[in-house]
Amino acid sequence: MTINLRADNTFVEDEGWHIAAQRYADFLQEHRQAKLLLLELGVGMNTPSIIKFNF
Repeated sequence: MTINLRADNTFVEDEGWHIAAQRYADFLQEHRQAKLLLLELGVGMNTPSIIKFNF
């Protein structure tokens, strides 16, 4: 299974991904004054290292 694996040009950055990314940006904008805790679970060694850094 290679879905969501950044190995070639089949990564999930399609129309659905852009819609979800906009929903996430809208959520952040709507809650910009609130205290927010984000947990990233399941980040493995194939994930780009930037996501492994603290926010």
